[in-house]
Amino acid sequence: IALERELAAVLVKRGHDTDEELARLMAATLLAAFRTATALWLEGSGRQSLPVLLDRLLGRVHPR
Repeated sequence: IALERELAAVLVKRGHDTDEELARLMAATLLAAFRTATALWLEGSGRQSLPVLLDRLLGRVHPR
């Protein structure tokens, strides 16, 4: 939760009409995606690129 708060504080400080609640949600989503990507990467013996896997997971949260 501490890292989530720190990430949220950075998001709020950067502006873009991001309030504390939205910033916390965004930070939590990023951390959950990173945790999931890391688990999938480890389970797959690193066959996939971790950054590519993380980007794909985040893309599923907010399709373009």
